[in-house]
Amino acid sequence: MNRFRNIAEAVASAVEAFESACAKDPSVDVFAFMPTGMDLNVVAELIRVDMELRRKRGRVALLTDYLARCPILVQDPRLLAGVAFEEYRQRRLVGESTDPSEYASCYGIDVSTWPPIIPASARLR
Repeated sequence: MNRFRNIAEAVASAVEAFESACAKDPSVDVFAFMPTGMDLNVVAELIRVDMELRRKRGRVALLTDYLARCPILVQDPRLLAGVAFEEYRQRRLVGESTDPSEYASCYGIDVSTWPPIIPASARLR
């Protein structure tokens, strides 16, 4: 029996456990929080959180890195697009040159609703 009443509770619990572990040991591996059979919604959110925490620590990981270890994510184009958007958003915020069309081409996802992201440095001017 699933110990969570709904997927939102499962996501929140996994993210809380991962963030707590990262606060104690920044080198913790996000994949240690993804047991076999975990819902892809949980997997996608953990990857998004890990991407953000790694970038803040200067240890960037790209979507391709995660897909190499968790190729099952490509089975859900909606979740894959969400994780891809997180990478795109983070890259744009630090001023990297990237475009949604790169993600559409590389991952075969719909990027038509992705907003343009203005780098933080450009917003300060």
